[in-house]
Amino acid sequence: MSLEEGVALKGVETVLSSSDRGFYLIVEDNERMIGQCLITREWSDWRNGYFWWVQSVYVYKDWRGKGIFSSIFEKIGSMARERIDIVGLRLYVDRENASAREVYQRLGMKESRYVMYDMDLLDPESD
Repeated sequence: MSLEEGVALKGVETVLSSSDRGFYLIVEDNERMIGQCLITREWSDWRNGYFWWVQSVYVYKDWRGKGIFSSIFEKIGSMARERIDIVGLRLYVDRENASAREVYQRLGMKESRYVMYDMDLLDPESD
């Protein structure tokens, strides 16, 4: 899967202009972004509350392994715990991304019993 820069830029701009779409958490060093993630929400009728989805996680290569994402994730957890309408945190990760999976498990996340399916409506031939 490749990232289409123009599409991604419009997606980011949409989030930044519509708080109901989600919000970004950003870590900076000397006013330079070094890590970020997007939080979106999903309503659960079973739980009568929202799950926050941790998405678009990225830490610049020079900063990986230095606790940047851990600090972002700690902030997400503390923000979620302050709200009574947030019932849990979720994320998805490429099953081949062993290093990310290890980080998420170390931070207390557990592999879900759910299997994710998707259908690309823009490119039905894609994997």
